[in-house]
Amino acid sequence: MIRGILIGCLALWASWVQAEHLPPLRVAVPSFAPFAYEGENGQLRGAMVKVLRQIERQYEEPVELVRMPYARLLEQVATGRLDAALIFSNPALAQRTLALGPVSVSRVLLFCSSDAPKVNVSALEHLGPLAVIRGASFGPLIDDNPGIQRVEVDTYVQGWRLLQLGRVKGIVGSEEGVLYAAEEAGVNLSALPPPMLIGEQAWMLHLSRQSVHYGNWLALEAAVKAVQRPGLIRDLSLAEPPPRAQGD
Repeated sequence: MIRGILIGCLALWASWVQAEHLPPLRVAVPSFAPFAYEGENGQLRGAMVKVLRQIERQYEEPVELVRMPYARLLEQVATGRLDAALIFSNPALAQRTLALGPVSVSRVLLFCSSDAPKVNVSALEHLGPLAVIRGASFGPLIDDNPGIQRVEVDTYVQGWRLLQLGRVKGIVGSEEGVLYAAEEAGVNLSALPPPMLIGEQAWMLHLSRQSVHYGNWLALEAAVKAVQRPGLIRDLSLAEPPPRAQGD
């Protein structure tokens, strides 16, 4: 009996020591406004920065934000080089991560050029080339339609530039991202047809199964639940200062 008590105490002590010495939770996020970007003073700004600070307070462990392109962050999280990613729910990570959330939910919109053919959401393959963020998931109407001509970009501003040049007929993305980038790119939205609603996507914290924080997933899940709200990302994005029109 005494031996069992000692073993139990040692196990508790070991778990306490491990928790005390966990490195910061490194979370990848999209590297463009209004999600995560450098402000005029060089400090990180954006909706994701604010969300992760809220999660950090609830998790009671340090959180380090890492900005990188979508396609690269998928590989980094899948292989455990980064602990997690705060992005739209992504089937490409289903086997190698635990999806915690949703942290928030956003509408997915499709903006088309004024000369684009008129189609409904079930026939987007007839629209022409569409700008999409490389590696991002936008739901079945986009992801599961093999006929769509995808032109992959790293930022929404790049997508708008291609539309302005006539190289694509539309741009797909989160409501917050495409609207903010439109202002940044100097797009006159009133000259375009009203956007098409493609659906809604959940923002999930994808925790790598190879992360040293994986053993703490219940605590991290509780932290996410404490801050989650359907319009959280939208509201935090709207609170960001308007962008100055600039080149890509």
